[in-house]
Amino acid sequence: MLDRNEGENHLHGGWNGLNQKVWSKKEVTENSLTLEVVCGDGEGGYPGSVMIQVTYTLSDKDELTLSYSAIPDQDTPINLTNHSYFNLSGDPRSDSTDHELQLKSRRYLELDDEQLPTGKILPLSQGGFRFEGLISENRTDIDHPFLLEEHFSEEISLNHPASGRKLVIETDQPAVIVYTGAGLEGAQLAGGKASRHPGIALETQGYPDAPNHSDFSSIMVRAGEEYRAKTKFQFTVQD
Repeated sequence: MLDRNEGENHLHGGWNGLNQKVWSKKEVTENSLTLEVVCGDGEGGYPGSVMIQVTYTLSDKDELTLSYSAIPDQDTPINLTNHSYFNLSGDPRSDSTDHELQLKSRRYLELDDEQLPTGKILPLSQGGFRFEGLISENRTDIDHPFLLEEHFSEEISLNHPASGRKLVIETDQPAVIVYTGAGLEGAQLAGGKASRHPGIALETQGYPDAPNHSDFSSIMVRAGEEYRAKTKFQFTVQD
């Protein structure tokens, strides 16, 4: 049974998820860093030992690419992502709903009262989502998975009109969880406390809770097979 670290549910890999581990340096090149870690059989309740690597690569086009690799020795679910928060104003004390968020998505996964997918895939309009204009002019408290219609085609775009800063995210993953950080309000930050929406997490990944929904794209990886995923972040400044 998986760790229950969010009430009766399992979140972020359990009590000792990958964010809690000390990773080892695997390789360093002129423009990249590869880190690795091994998760032992039964950690967090997952079957099998898994060797995981992530490579961070910088380009001369202001791009940061994250390339994930994982090989289990038993059949096990694997769904890796990055949980960075973005506030392009440069001040995490400011409210990130003054950003514009655009997604190439038409559907999202309905969630129940415990923030778990119900299994239903619904049109954006049914959830009151509209990714046009400022976030503050639309639904602001977001913590939902959205299904991407395109890949490596500027499918996720975050823009801060006041500064001209823009982030474009491209990925080979089928979904992105958008979290506007409402649960972080009041957290202590450098120079003050967090606003209601101090930053936006854009977590590219497979469908969450997929093993419990036969209609969802599978995240199971067979023993000896290699899981791969890639996400690219590009930062620009508009005139």
